[in-house]
Amino acid sequence: MSPNNRFSKYFVVPKTELFYIVFFITNFLFSQEQNVYHFTTDQGLPSNETYDIYQDTKGYIWIATDRGLSKYDGYNFKNFTTDHNLGDNTIFKFYEDRFGRVWFLSYNGKLSYYYNDQIFQPKTNLKHTTIGHILSIYVDKYETIWIGSSLGEFKAQFTHQDSLSISPTKEQYTLRQIDSNGYIYSGSYYRKKIKPRLFKNAFNIKLIDKHFYLTFLLTKKGKLKTNTSSDTIDSSYKRVNGATRKWLLHNEILFYSNSGSSLNFFDSKKKKFKTIKVSGENRFSSIPIIKNKNGFAFSDTNNRKFYPINLDSVSISHGKNTRNSITNIVTDSQNGIWTATLNSGIYYQPQSFIKTIPNKHYNYETIKELDGIDHLVLRTRESDILQYTKNRFEKIVDQPYNTIDGRLTNFRNKVVFYCIKDNGLKYLKEKRKVSPNNAMLPVRNVVTLNKEHYTLYNRLFVYMLGKNDSILLFKQFFSKDKNLMIRKIKSISYKNKSTLYIGTLEGLIELDESGKVIDLREQNPLFKTRIETIQRDKYGRNWAATKGKGVLLLHNGTVTNITTSQGLLGSICTQLYIGQKRVWVATENGLSGINLENINDIDNFTKKDGLISNQINAIHEFNNKVWVASDIGISYFDSDYYKKKYIPRIYIKDVLVENQQKNKDDFCIAPDENLLTINFLGISLRDHGDLVYQYRLRGLDSNWYTTKNPSVQYSTLPKGSYVFEVKTINHQGISSSSQTIQFSKKPHFWETITFSFLIAILTILSTIFFVNHRLKIIKRREFLKRRAIQAELKLLRSQMNPHFTFNAMNSIQYYIQQNNTNKALEFVHKFSKLIRLILQNTQKETITLGEEIEALTLYMNIEQERLKNNFQYTFNISKNINQNQVKIAPMLLQPYVENAIWHGIMNTPSGKGTIIINIYEENNRIICEIIDDGIGREASKRLQNNVKNSIGMSLLEERLSLINTSKVIKQTVEIFDILNSKKEICGTKVKLTL
Repeated sequence: MSPNNRFSKYFVVPKTELFYIVFFITNFLFSQEQNVYHFTTDQGLPSNETYDIYQDTKGYIWIATDRGLSKYDGYNFKNFTTDHNLGDNTIFKFYEDRFGRVWFLSYNGKLSYYYNDQIFQPKTNLKHTTIGHILSIYVDKYETIWIGSSLGEFKAQFTHQDSLSISPTKEQYTLRQIDSNGYIYSGSYYRKKIKPRLFKNAFNIKLIDKHFYLTFLLTKKGKLKTNTSSDTIDSSYKRVNGATRKWLLHNEILFYSNSGSSLNFFDSKKKKFKTIKVSGENRFSSIPIIKNKNGFAFSDTNNRKFYPINLDSVSISHGKNTRNSITNIVTDSQNGIWTATLNSGIYYQPQSFIKTIPNKHYNYETIKELDGIDHLVLRTRESDILQYTKNRFEKIVDQPYNTIDGRLTNFRNKVVFYCIKDNGLKYLKEKRKVSPNNAMLPVRNVVTLNKEHYTLYNRLFVYMLGKNDSILLFKQFFSKDKNLMIRKIKSISYKNKSTLYIGTLEGLIELDESGKVIDLREQNPLFKTRIETIQRDKYGRNWAATKGKGVLLLHNGTVTNITTSQGLLGSICTQLYIGQKRVWVATENGLSGINLENINDIDNFTKKDGLISNQINAIHEFNNKVWVASDIGISYFDSDYYKKKYIPRIYIKDVLVENQQKNKDDFCIAPDENLLTINFLGISLRDHGDLVYQYRLRGLDSNWYTTKNPSVQYSTLPKGSYVFEVKTINHQGISSSSQTIQFSKKPHFWETITFSFLIAILTILSTIFFVNHRLKIIKRREFLKRRAIQAELKLLRSQMNPHFTFNAMNSIQYYIQQNNTNKALEFVHKFSKLIRLILQNTQKETITLGEEIEALTLYMNIEQERLKNNFQYTFNISKNINQNQVKIAPMLLQPYVENAIWHGIMNTPSGKGTIIINIYEENNRIICEIIDDGIGREASKRLQNNVKNSIGMSLLEERLSLINTSKVIKQTVEIFDILNSKKEICGTKVKLTL
């Protein structure tokens, strides 16, 4: 079976509402003077053989082809085949039910549908060969699925999410359709043979409240011979698979196209059958019926002709030739027209009130200037001047060679232009030039004020004249003024009758009738921008188009800068025209119209709105129309236009957490999940994906952010509840409604209230413990401090005991009695110095080792003199010990030396002995050894002064213990008995480790 025959036989009636077929055919298929987008396999379609186009309730466009189907979102085509669970790669029709499922009517009878971004192919209890080719489908409110196929009608119910129970109906209707009034109707086709190659036909029709059979007889040439209608037909009629696209029932009028050269209508209310013979036409072949918003049309796909139907008179228009075999035409929600063809893919034409004239109508030339009073006048890039009259272009001035200088200008209700041949401004269709009586250099441009005062100018000079052309008010030649650095004058406008604004390549300056030049560039940085054109409106305001700063509005000493932030399409403005209601501005992105009464009201026009091009060379208002010229043609529209605003749609497609998809309606982010990705999509078919998105995440930041990327990512969000909000904005600046999703991020355990409560309890307990512990430490410290003070006092008392002091005083008395004054003074000096050192050192926590040795040496010298030199002492100090850096407790060694003298040496039989003091470093510790050759510890204990000795030693131990309370590394003392070769005690050694 050929594709055309297969299409004609099994393609069912379209249900989508359409735009006017006649308008579309006339303006798109024939004249091609509308902006049309053509989509084929080159743009992503699976095939150029397309059968149907459908827009679902979300705004997506679906295209059925012979190689699968495609979904268009305004950006790209996403294709589906049997590899994606599609029932068949040949899809003829779409149907969307009330639950949002899009059903696909396949060639092979396998049902499949699209739901939640996935295609499902439910299992069925019947083989698809039993069902046949699916022609129609309808899902009622009870979710019963009614299937009309080439083998009859079936109904199905979901028994499971992926299973259908299907059974044939009693009526076995082939078609089930929904018309514009909501009627449900079905039909089956019957015929019986009455003569060779001649059949009598019957069509079984069932409405909600009616049921009848339409019988008719057609001749071999397709001419209706007889027709009747009845409630029944006899059994001689046999049911055939013939209810196809050639049948359509609408508002109880049956439309039927046969394979002859006539089209048939039957009014079931009036019970009248009408046949329309199309005279002069060839035999029809493969005639489907296409439904239109306001009527229908017969489409002869094989002969590529189109027959619009007039419903009021039940007649058809003359067939119109088409370039392609049209299979369906639909109108989308933005009134754009989509056309499916059998061999050339699909076409899309956005609805627009803008009409276009391609440049092929005037020899493919580029229009650079527009003007006109009685007629529209155009200047081409080659400087030919054309006149547009009665939809025709006529060349009225043929220039000798190419130039782009000069403008068409309205001067005193006449069009003037720069004539290259005559090197000056000339009146159109006249020989005379624009020139005052006195001789001047040739000029190219003119600007007027109130049609009286006018100024002639060229690139570097200006002549201002009054009402009387012979009166030259002033002239200025700017090339002589090197300070101004003016390279080229672009445009001039009147500030008032005596002052001019001059727009140049370098910016804006001012010139008055006295010839005084004011450099406005020094007053405002905006005036340093290149001025393309400047014009004065009826309110006395001047509008300047700049190349980079948008539009400048100058009035009464104030400057208003109109930019993209106010809605202007672009900042690079090349042309400007002041119309009756709007100032028209040519930008790099299209045309902007600024309302003269409200500059915040800006309408924008681009190719998406119907302009033939976004690149604009000239703008002009003529005959209540706005004319816009470009390199490839002219666009025009009524100056009293109404521009319909199209609201785009926005959808949040999916949400990914750590690249795992989440339920958009309800999800939480785990504490250890950090990467959140939100994908969204704006749909505006007129914009073809050229949309801007604004989004924010409430709970994190209330500011709106702008992007063109339909996806955002967040990482390491803190715990909390969030609302993500997104909207899209189209090229008209219209925003969609916002789409939101709510979610939360769970806290880590240490971020929960429970953890905070536990921490609070622990903090309180720790504080109590710390305070108590601190109080104990303070109390102990105070206790130890008191003990230390007591120990120091005891030590001081022990070192300055009455016995020592009394004996020292006796020694002094003895020297005095012996008249040994020098000795007495020396002794007094030593004694007083020792007392001073003891008093000084005991006030410090630590002293240097040198200070301790000095005090100890004084003490032993005094004891030597008192005891008549009965003992000797020796210091052995290691050289690597710095006595001025090593710190020790004051008077730490003296008590042990005193014990060595009084309890060791003095108790020997001879009362004489030696004390050796060794100080050295070992394992980073200071070692002090006090060695004597006295009687030893055991013998000393047996003597009468053992009680005093015991008290002294216990005092030393307590003091050392108090010192160690503030030390990390503890100080120790060890006492050893010295034994001779006979193991007899011959002395004592005290080892202090500091």
